Amino acid sequence: MNTNEDLALAIESTQKAIDLAEAVLRLQDNKDFQEVFREKYVKDYALTQIQNVCVYDQVALKGFVEESMARSHFVRFIDGLVDDGKQAVEAMHDLKSMKE
Repeated sequence: MNTNEDLALAIESTQKAIDLAEAVLRLQDNKDFQEVFREKYVKDYALTQIQNVCVYDQVALKGFVEESMARSHFVRFIDGLVDDGKQAVEAMHDLKSMKE
């Protein structure tokens, strides 16, 4: 591959990261998403689960911890997509200036 092809691939990859981050931000602004995940999940489900930890037996507690870790990974995944998109915006400026 030559430098122009490499640059074109880098721009394409960077644009995909930007598009994905923008999609996540649109999703977070979506009223349905906010209602289901912020209101229903956080307020009703997550807080209730944490309040009930004291009554769990060892098996239920282990399941709760595993499920909580999975949910935490999902939140980090979403945050990572947004962070990657922010970095991609900065990188895109550099890539486009190299192309000129």
